[in-house]
Amino acid sequence: MSGDEFQVFLKIPLTDAAMTTGWMDLASSFQTDQYDDDDGCLYGSLTSDISGGATNSATFGGQSVDNNEYIVIKIVADKTWTGNIDAITIAWS
Repeated sequence: MSGDEFQVFLKIPLTDAAMTTGWMDLASSFQTDQYDDDDGCLYGSLTSDISGGATNSATFGGQSVDNNEYIVIKIVADKTWTGNIDAITIAWS
């Protein structure tokens, strides 16, 4: 990862229904039944140029969250990164 890049990871913490994932990588494609750290959660094509905004779709496959449960987002950037993220929108489908 260079100074002008960052990574996005998504995670389902342990739910009441015993659903959970590791930190899944939004830049890598989802593979069936792969839910560990660094496994992919990307659904479709990756939009990596976010200069004008970007839409990327993710999937947790057979894992899910119920009402009033959570997902967690982790953004990892090199210490030399000088960019900013001023908004994240999540739309469920």
